[in-house]
Amino acid sequence: MSSVKRRRVVERQISRGYAPKVPIGSVVRLYRADASGIRDDEMQDDVGWRLFARCQDVLLVGDSKVRCPECRAVFEVPWQG
Repeated sequence: MSSVKRRRVVERQISRGYAPKVPIGSVVRLYRADASGIRDDEMQDDVGWRLFARCQDVLLVGDSKVRCPECRAVFEVPWQG
């Protein structure tokens, strides 16, 4: 699967809500391939886009904000508790 297609898959998942967790198996395969001297651009793109999307959501929530899954507007939400 090309990096453009992988990015679109991740974007579709994000549009349904928050970005999903990055599969640990993908990260392990990436690190093992890198340690072996193998450069897999598709795997790098896949893990990279997933990690980028997940980090964006974590930072958003950390700033007490949420994103509407339909219109993508960002709203501030006060902490409760």
